Amino acid sequence: MLAADEFAMPMRSRGDIPPDPIHEPHDVLAAEEFAMPTGGVPASGANKLDPRSFLPGAGVLMLLLLIVRRLRR
Repeated sequence: MLAADEFAMPMRSRGDIPPDPIHEPHDVLAAEEFAMPTGGVPASGANKLDPRSFLPGAGVLMLLLLIVRRLRR
């Protein structure tokens, strides 16, 4: 026998449910209500290269140099 069979869940009566305080339709999606934040206004020199974009390439180059150096020993 399950415990759920032993103890019944209480039922809500009609008077327990409060009336809806908003009488107009309110099924608005959150995406329509709150806009996603943007990255901000681009800098005035938008065509300039960002030095951080060279970091992955520099890391790969350093790794390759380290491998070549160890193979020569």
